[in-house]
Amino acid sequence: MVNVVYGHFDSAGSLHKQIASFARDEKGFHDNDRLVRLYAGVIAECLLDYDDWKDGLDMYFGFSRTLSQGLDTTKWKRDDYAIQSFILDKDTELGRSVIRSYLDDTPETSFLMLRNIRSSLRSLLAKDDEFWEHLYDMTLVALVGEQFIHLLCDQAIDVCIGGEGWSLGDCVQALASLSGQYHAKVIEVHNLGVSKQAVIEHDFDYMIHTMINEAMRLGMPDNAGLYTMLAANDMQPYVPFHKANEIDVLAQPLFKIFSIADSDLRSMMIAKATGRMMAVATAGDNPDMDSCVVTPLALSSMQGSYISSLNS
Repeated sequence: MVNVVYGHFDSAGSLHKQIASFARDEKGFHDNDRLVRLYAGVIAECLLDYDDWKDGLDMYFGFSRTLSQGLDTTKWKRDDYAIQSFILDKDTELGRSVIRSYLDDTPETSFLMLRNIRSSLRSLLAKDDEFWEHLYDMTLVALVGEQFIHLLCDQAIDVCIGGEGWSLGDCVQALASLSGQYHAKVIEVHNLGVSKQAVIEHDFDYMIHTMINEAMRLGMPDNAGLYTMLAANDMQPYVPFHKANEIDVLAQPLFKIFSIADSDLRSMMIAKATGRMMAVATAGDNPDMDSCVVTPLALSSMQGSYISSLNS
């Protein structure tokens, strides 16, 4: 997948060059799976301009899949395109950031870009049903994640802050803790043997990236190092398990509504919700919290919950 139709589709051609460059490794080999994830982010960003994103998704692809079908990660594994959710999010978010430079404030631009992308890809892959199903599923994850995160943060603000008197810092800690708990479930189902500790540390790095990337994207100032003001090594992090459980009570109905059953997907989406809440707390001219305060709150809570849940 190295060419693209030009002619009337110059914008799609320019976009494809960028996407293809990200999907090529240092030896020049092309990673078609990553290409799909990048394009999924591109398409999802454009479809968010639709009044009904699910109808827009089905109309765009010309077929329909239920949420439970598209988010069935066991099927992904059978079809051999399973991917860790945090890597999936990293690539779809990169795709979303690339397409933003081609868009403006009018939905018509998004619709035109979608048409050009589809025409270009169909000229190359018109009969490749597996490609289109793969692309549909990855796009669906990005769209569902955006809706889930928005609703969960709104409910946390309405119920926990408005109703129970929590602070924004309480919400950040609770969300980070819950993300750590869900990812611990993912680690425990694998028989990792001697590699377990390395996987634990590696996955935690991905969790941090997803959380901080979302916070920065939505306006958290970059005026403090990632590990600034973290507690000393001989201090036990405070993990608000009871507050995390209260957030989970809010999340469970949303998991059912959106058919999000996989713990890895849940962990990723809640990590992004944590980042979004960090942005709420720190963005603007008169923020409620400084980023050098809210960042260690989130990191210590996520790490403490993650490690504690693994050891319990």
